[in-house]
Amino acid sequence: MIFSALIFPIVAMPVQLEAQSVFDARMEKMFVSSGVPGAGVRVVIDGKIAYDKAFGVANVETKVPAKTSMSFEIGSLSKQFTSVSALMLVQEGKLSLTETIGSILPQVPESWKSATIDQIMHHMSGIPDYEEIATYDFYNVPRTNAEVLAQAAKHELDFKPGEKFNYSNTGYYLIGMVIEKRSGMPLSQFLRRRIFDKLGMKSTYADPPTSTPMTGYHSRTGKRVAQPPIAWSSSLGAGAIVSTLDDFMKWDAALYTEKLLPKNLLEKIWTPTKLNDGSVNSYGYGWFDTQFRGLKELNHSGQTNGFTCIYRRYPEKHCSVWAFTNTYGGGGVFGMARLALSRVLTSINYALIPITEDPDPARTKQHIGLIALVANGGDDLSALDQSMKDLATEARFENTRKQIKALMEISKNFRYVRMVRSTDSTVGEIQEFLYRQANPEGDKYWKLRFNKGLLIGLTVENQ
Repeated sequence: MIFSALIFPIVAMPVQLEAQSVFDARMEKMFVSSGVPGAGVRVVIDGKIAYDKAFGVANVETKVPAKTSMSFEIGSLSKQFTSVSALMLVQEGKLSLTETIGSILPQVPESWKSATIDQIMHHMSGIPDYEEIATYDFYNVPRTNAEVLAQAAKHELDFKPGEKFNYSNTGYYLIGMVIEKRSGMPLSQFLRRRIFDKLGMKSTYADPPTSTPMTGYHSRTGKRVAQPPIAWSSSLGAGAIVSTLDDFMKWDAALYTEKLLPKNLLEKIWTPTKLNDGSVNSYGYGWFDTQFRGLKELNHSGQTNGFTCIYRRYPEKHCSVWAFTNTYGGGGVFGMARLALSRVLTSINYALIPITEDPDPARTKQHIGLIALVANGGDDLSALDQSMKDLATEARFENTRKQIKALMEISKNFRYVRMVRSTDSTVGEIQEFLYRQANPEGDKYWKLRFNKGLLIGLTVENQ
C-alpha cells in the first residue's frame, strides 16, 4: 500500500523469524483478504525453490484446488519475450533499433511513422494504447492487425516520440508485427522455435494452445464470471502468452546467461533510458528498473480479462518471486509475493531489524501526528508537500485515507526502528524514518520520507 544509505545501528538483542505455522497463517489470511479465486506464489534463490504454495481454487464452479504447476495467462509479462525476440533480430542484422516504425510498417497512421523501434519498446512513442480505448473485452475474440491499429488510431498521438513515458500495448503489438515481417514467420512460431523450445519451456505457448490454463474470472458486477481464453491475435506481442511457474524458472535462469543473447544486447531489456528533456525513463524493454529496500529490483506485472500476475527479480541476490492469480484485478496477491520474499531474503526483512531505544521520542510523536494529519486532514497542512496535501484532501484518495485510519485505530503502539539518509537526483537529501506498529494480524511498518522538512512520502508495508 503506497500513499505517495546510511543506516545508524544500535546494538540490540537479535530477532528471529516467526514460526512457520504463524507465517503460513498470515499468508492464508492475506489470500482470503485478496478476494481472488486461486493463486500460486513462488520464490527462487540461486536457482532453487525456496517457497512454493498454491492457494484457493483453479475453478470456482468445480472447486478444483489450485496448483503451482498450473498454467496462467501472463498478460504483459509477454513483453519480455517480445523484446528479446526483437533483439535477436538486431543481433542477426535483420532489424535496427533506430529504424522507424513507418519504414517497416507503412500502413500505420502517418503521425506514428517517425517513432523508432527503441522508442516504442521504451513506451516513449506517443502511440495511443488500444487497450485503454477498446477495454479488455477486445481480447476475447481473434482480431486482424488492421482492427487493432484502427482501435488505436481513434485517438491522436499522445505526444511527440521521446517526449514522455506512456505505457502503450499498441507499441508492443507493432513490435510483434515487425518480428513477423523481418523473421518471415508468425510471432508464435518464432517464440516457440527461438525461445520456448530452446529453454525447455514445454508448457508455455502463444498459439495454438498446448495446455489448459486455470479458469480466469472477472467481477464487473460484483459476481465472479468465468472468462474465455485470451485470443492470441488480439494481443500478439503485447500480452497473450500462457505459461507456468516451472517454465518461468527456466526463463529466469536463462536471463543470467547468454543462451539467448550476448550480454551487451540482453542488458538492454532492463536498461533505463532518457527522454528528450534528459529526464530518466526507468522502463527498459519489457521491464521496470526500480529499487526495493535498497536492492535493485527488475519487475513487471501482467493482466488479462481473467488473470493477474507479478514477476520481481533481484539479480544482486540471484533471487526472484512470482505471484500468479486467476482473476482480473488480482493485485491483492502482490503483497503475498513481498511477504514470501521477505521470509526467504532475510536481508530485507524489517521484522529482523532489532528494535532499539528511540533517540527522539518527541520526534516520533510528531511523526505519528503527521500520519493522522494525512488521514484526517486539518487546517494547517504546511508540514506536507503537495502530493501529501493531495492525499489528505482530495476525494479520489478517500478510500486510502480510510485504510490509514483503520490501521491507526488498531494500535497506537509505534516503535522507532531506524532512519536512513539518501540522495535523490531531483530533490536532494531524503530522510526516511521507519516505525514498527504492533498489529495482531502481523506488525505493520510505516515509512515516512522527508525532504527539506516536508513529508513527501508515506508507505505502510508488512515485514
